[in-house]
Amino acid sequence: AQSSAQSSAQSSAQSCGSSSPAASPRLGLGESIGGGQGRRSSDVVAAGETRAAQRVQSADRIASPQASQPQRGEVHVEARVKMHSIAHDTDQAVFLVLRDVTDRVRRQEVETALMKQQLERERTFTELARQKDEEASRFVRHEVKNGVLSALSSVDDLRERTQHLTNAGHLPHHHGGELESSISDLYASLHRTLNTVLAEAMAREVVHGIYRPQVEAVNLEKLLCTAHQSGMPPMALTPVPFPILQLDPRLVFHIYRNAVSNAVKYGAHVSQVSTEVHYDKGELCLRVINLPGPHHSALIADKRASARVFHKGVRLHPADEDADPSGAGTRTASRSGGVIGGSLSLPTPARHSRTSSTGDGAWIMQKCARALSGRCTIEFSEDKTTFELRCPAREQSVVDSMRAFGLPSQRTRALGIDDSRMQRVLLGKMLTAVGLSQDRFKVIGDTSEGIIGLEAKLVNLVEETREAGEYVLAIVDENLEVEGPAGVVPYSGS
Repeated sequence: AQSSAQSSAQSSAQSCGSSSPAASPRLGLGESIGGGQGRRSSDVVAAGETRAAQRVQSADRIASPQASQPQRGEVHVEARVKMHSIAHDTDQAVFLVLRDVTDRVRRQEVETALMKQQLERERTFTELARQKDEEASRFVRHEVKNGVLSALSSVDDLRERTQHLTNAGHLPHHHGGELESSISDLYASLHRTLNTVLAEAMAREVVHGIYRPQVEAVNLEKLLCTAHQSGMPPMALTPVPFPILQLDPRLVFHIYRNAVSNAVKYGAHVSQVSTEVHYDKGELCLRVINLPGPHHSALIADKRASARVFHKGVRLHPADEDADPSGAGTRTASRSGGVIGGSLSLPTPARHSRTSSTGDGAWIMQKCARALSGRCTIEFSEDKTTFELRCPAREQSVVDSMRAFGLPSQRTRALGIDDSRMQRVLLGKMLTAVGLSQDRFKVIGDTSEGIIGLEAKLVNLVEETREAGEYVLAIVDENLEVEGPAGVVPYSGS
């Protein structure tokens, strides 16, 4: 046994000692182990120990063939080599353990390639979804919005005619009052529909990270009140009077509306939802508070619930909790798959269909908060649940709020064009508000001929005002539609 061990040690030492000092410790299949014949065993052992200590020192190394591509008839093998140098009394030896890891390496390579393919497919699907959502948002913002605005304009005309008939005595006052009430309900319903479709378009852009906040002066108290269709929960604002803030009202509105919706849905059935709003030193803090509902103890026991609720596709409540336990109906108005933008109502009689969220609502709320450079949090305590939004906000100064704008009314002529009747009405009101009289501007776009003839009208207007030294203001819709022989044709205003 001793002789066999010495022979094995000498063979291992010769294997290490026979390699060139400059060569890397890589082994190919078929390499000779046991070269270096004719050298003394002690010299080989010493050389092997020195190189082993310098190169490996009992460290793992992957050994692979030197050639980059196998030659005909050759097979490359991946191996893991481990070397040890030991000494006992006067005996010394270098041991080399070589393990074939070809299968492991090949499997890792295949798994890596598959993972890269999967990531590439996911990136492709995400990009396609983003492009589809962009197209859908464009359609909603232009086509659907204009349709609803046209309907709102028709409702305004109906209201004016009703008032005229009532005042002229052609319509009894009690009938006129009932008709005006119905018209007001119709107007409010159309306005909510418009807000819903615009919010859906905004949500798509927020999800893909392409939404850019549109900051403006916001009366926060009025904005939050519009989120409630029936009933007004307690709301405390500090300081009093509450300042006008520079914010994106769409983002704040839909975060708040979804927070109240969730509080009504998952909180105690008979409790009220309260709101606290505080502004101090450039930071807005908005809280929505409700009493504990079913399964609240499970939320308290889950230490990660406050963080997980803002993850995509995570539901902390059972799907059947959307329904009223008493069987009287659902506790909130229907929403569009948990996505920002659905209508909201506080507890009302059973008149809504049963829905269940997909778990993306809070995730989108967090994205809206990040678009405001803020964040959403939620705390499940023993006696209540508190949702909180914190974001930076700049207070509107008195100078900003009182700043006026006016055109040199006697030296300005204006031309506006839009294919939406409601937008043409708004254009006329806007031009009047900046100081132009009715004879100083013209708004066109009600006919295809008027749209096609825009260029000639504008050129004529410039020629008429050039000699008088007057200014020309043109406000033109970019996406116009013209009726042609083949149907509706898009027409670029610019």
